[in-house]
Amino acid sequence: KVLDGINLAIECKKTLGIIGESGSGKSTLLSVLTLIQPIDSGSISIDGTNCNSIDVRSWRNQIGLVSQEPVIFDGTIKDNILMSPDQKTVDQVDYERLLYVCELTELTQVINKTELGLDYLVGEGGVNLSGGQRQRLNIARELYREKEILILDEPTSSLDNESEQIIIKVINNLK
Repeated sequence: KVLDGINLAIECKKTLGIIGESGSGKSTLLSVLTLIQPIDSGSISIDGTNCNSIDVRSWRNQIGLVSQEPVIFDGTIKDNILMSPDQKTVDQVDYERLLYVCELTELTQVINKTELGLDYLVGEGGVNLSGGQRQRLNIARELYREKEILILDEPTSSLDNESEQIIIKVINNLK
Protein backbone atom coordinates (compact mmCIF):
# COMPACT_ATOMS: atom_id res chain seq x y z
CA LYS A 1 0.00 0.00 0.00
CA VAL A 2 1.34 3.38 -1.00
CA LEU A 3 -1.37 5.35 0.78
CA ASP A 4 -2.65 4.17 4.14
CA GLY A 5 -4.66 5.91 6.83
CA ILE A 6 -5.04 9.22 5.04
CA ASN A 7 -7.68 11.68 6.17
CA LEU A 8 -7.59 14.79 4.00
CA ALA A 9 -9.97 17.73 3.66
CA ILE A 10 -9.26 20.31 0.98
CA GLU A 11 -11.15 23.57 1.31
CA CYS A 12 -12.55 25.40 -1.68
CA LYS A 13 -10.45 28.35 -2.94
CA LYS A 14 -7.38 27.15 -1.01
CA THR A 15 -3.94 26.13 -2.19
CA LEU A 16 -2.53 22.81 -1.06
CA GLY A 17 1.02 21.65 -1.62
CA ILE A 18 1.86 17.99 -1.35
CA ILE A 19 5.52 17.16 -0.89
CA GLY A 20 7.37 13.95 -0.31
CA GLU A 21 10.10 11.69 -1.52
CA SER A 22 9.92 9.89 -4.83
CA GLY A 23 7.61 6.89 -4.42
CA SER A 24 5.85 8.32 -1.36
CA GLY A 25 2.44 8.41 -3.05
CA LYS A 26 2.03 11.97 -4.34
CA SER A 27 1.00 10.92 -7.85
CA THR A 28 -1.13 8.10 -6.47
CA LEU A 29 -2.96 10.61 -4.28
CA LEU A 30 -3.62 12.79 -7.34
CA SER A 31 -4.93 9.76 -9.23
CA VAL A 32 -7.27 8.96 -6.34
CA LEU A 33 -8.49 12.55 -5.98
CA THR A 34 -9.23 12.79 -9.70
CA LEU A 35 -11.05 9.42 -9.48
CA ILE A 36 -8.68 7.83 -11.98
CA GLN A 37 -7.50 5.21 -9.51
CA PRO A 38 -10.04 3.42 -7.30
CA ILE A 39 -9.40 2.93 -3.61
CA ASP A 40 -9.31 -0.44 -1.83
CA SER A 41 -10.95 0.77 1.37
CA GLY A 42 -12.33 3.89 2.96
CA SER A 43 -14.20 6.56 1.05
CA ILE A 44 -13.79 9.74 -0.91
CA SER A 45 -16.38 12.48 -0.62
CA ILE A 46 -16.65 15.55 -2.80
CA ASP A 47 -18.76 18.34 -1.30
CA GLY A 48 -20.16 15.77 1.10
CA THR A 49 -21.19 13.34 -1.64
CA ASN A 50 -19.57 9.91 -1.84
CA CYS A 51 -17.56 9.64 -5.07
CA ASN A 52 -19.50 6.49 -6.02
CA SER A 53 -22.54 8.75 -6.52
CA ILE A 54 -20.69 11.33 -8.60
CA ASP A 55 -20.64 11.57 -12.38
CA VAL A 56 -16.93 10.91 -12.95
CA ARG A 57 -16.85 12.67 -16.33
CA SER A 58 -18.45 15.78 -14.82
CA TRP A 59 -15.94 15.72 -11.93
CA ARG A 60 -12.94 15.38 -14.25
CA ASN A 61 -14.26 18.19 -16.48
CA GLN A 62 -13.87 20.51 -13.50
CA ILE A 63 -10.16 19.72 -13.16
CA GLY A 64 -7.27 21.29 -15.04
CA LEU A 65 -3.99 19.38 -14.92
CA VAL A 66 -0.53 20.76 -15.59
CA SER A 67 1.93 17.88 -15.58
CA GLN A 68 5.72 17.73 -15.47
CA GLU A 69 5.89 17.33 -19.23
CA PRO A 70 3.80 19.98 -21.01
CA VAL A 71 1.74 18.84 -23.98
CA ILE A 72 2.33 21.31 -26.81
CA PHE A 73 0.87 20.88 -30.28
CA ASP A 74 2.33 22.01 -33.60
CA GLY A 75 0.55 25.33 -34.10
CA THR A 76 0.40 28.82 -32.71
CA ILE A 77 0.40 30.07 -29.15
CA LYS A 78 -3.28 30.89 -29.57
CA ASP A 79 -4.08 27.42 -30.95
CA ASN A 80 -2.35 25.76 -28.03
CA ILE A 81 -4.19 27.80 -25.42
CA LEU A 82 -7.57 27.30 -27.06
CA MET A 83 -7.03 23.59 -27.66
CA SER A 84 -9.54 21.60 -25.65
CA PRO A 85 -12.37 19.12 -26.23
CA ASP A 86 -14.86 21.99 -25.94
CA GLN A 87 -12.89 24.29 -28.27
CA LYS A 88 -14.88 27.29 -29.41
CA THR A 89 -15.03 28.62 -32.93
CA VAL A 90 -13.00 31.71 -33.79
CA ASP A 91 -16.14 33.84 -33.33
CA GLN A 92 -16.56 32.52 -29.78
CA VAL A 93 -13.00 33.08 -28.58
CA ASP A 94 -12.83 35.39 -25.59
CA TYR A 95 -9.82 37.45 -26.67
CA GLU A 96 -9.91 39.49 -23.49
CA ARG A 97 -9.57 36.31 -21.44
CA LEU A 98 -6.95 34.95 -23.83
CA LEU A 99 -4.77 38.03 -23.38
CA TYR A 100 -5.40 38.00 -19.63
CA VAL A 101 -4.11 34.43 -19.19
CA CYS A 102 -1.10 35.27 -21.37
CA GLU A 103 -0.34 38.22 -19.11
CA LEU A 104 -0.92 36.18 -15.96
CA THR A 105 1.47 33.46 -17.14
CA GLU A 106 3.98 35.98 -18.48
CA LEU A 107 3.61 34.68 -22.04
CA THR A 108 3.27 38.28 -23.19
CA GLN A 109 7.07 38.48 -23.20
CA VAL A 110 7.08 35.81 -25.93
CA ILE A 111 4.13 37.33 -27.79
CA ASN A 112 5.62 40.83 -27.76
CA LYS A 113 8.97 39.66 -29.15
CA THR A 114 7.48 38.74 -32.52
CA GLU A 115 5.29 40.48 -35.07
CA LEU A 116 3.13 37.35 -35.16
CA GLY A 117 2.02 37.78 -31.53
CA LEU A 118 -0.50 35.08 -30.60
CA ASP A 119 0.00 33.57 -34.07
CA TYR A 120 3.65 32.72 -33.33
CA LEU A 121 4.30 29.11 -34.40
CA VAL A 122 5.60 27.09 -31.48
CA GLY A 123 6.45 23.97 -33.50
CA GLU A 124 5.86 20.29 -32.72
CA GLY A 125 6.24 19.78 -28.99
CA GLY A 126 6.99 23.49 -28.60
CA VAL A 127 10.49 23.28 -30.11
CA ASN A 128 10.48 27.05 -30.70
CA LEU A 129 9.95 27.71 -26.98
CA SER A 130 12.11 27.24 -23.91
CA GLY A 131 11.11 24.70 -21.26
CA GLY A 132 9.73 27.44 -19.03
CA GLN A 133 7.76 28.98 -21.90
CA ARG A 134 6.25 25.58 -22.76
CA GLN A 135 5.19 25.10 -19.15
CA ARG A 136 3.68 28.60 -18.98
CA LEU A 137 1.77 27.86 -22.20
CA ASN A 138 0.46 24.68 -20.59
CA ILE A 139 -0.69 26.64 -17.51
CA ALA A 140 -2.31 29.31 -19.73
CA ARG A 141 -4.34 26.61 -21.51
CA GLU A 142 -5.78 25.35 -18.23
CA LEU A 143 -6.47 28.88 -16.97
CA TYR A 144 -8.30 29.80 -20.18
CA ARG A 145 -10.55 26.77 -19.72
CA GLU A 146 -11.62 28.16 -16.29
CA LYS A 147 -11.51 24.89 -14.39
CA GLU A 148 -12.68 24.82 -10.78
CA ILE A 149 -9.60 22.89 -9.67
CA LEU A 150 -6.08 23.34 -10.96
CA ILE A 151 -3.60 20.55 -10.24
CA LEU A 152 0.07 21.26 -10.83
CA ASP A 153 2.04 18.00 -10.83
CA GLU A 154 5.66 19.07 -10.32
CA PRO A 155 5.52 21.76 -13.03
CA THR A 156 9.07 22.96 -12.32
CA SER A 157 10.85 19.61 -11.97
CA SER A 158 12.65 19.73 -15.33
CA LEU A 159 13.34 23.47 -15.51
CA ASP A 160 16.45 25.54 -14.92
CA ASN A 161 16.52 27.87 -11.90
CA GLU A 162 15.48 31.01 -13.82
CA SER A 163 12.51 29.29 -15.49
CA GLU A 164 11.54 27.69 -12.18
CA GLN A 165 11.44 31.12 -10.51
CA ILE A 166 9.18 32.47 -13.28
CA ILE A 167 6.79 29.50 -12.91
CA ILE A 168 6.73 29.95 -9.13
CA LYS A 169 5.91 33.65 -9.66
CA VAL A 170 3.10 32.65 -12.06
CA ILE A 171 1.73 30.17 -9.52
CA ASN A 172 1.82 32.80 -6.77
CA ASN A 173 -0.02 35.21 -9.11
CA LEU A 174 -2.82 32.66 -9.43
CA LYS A 175 -3.68 33.03 -5.74
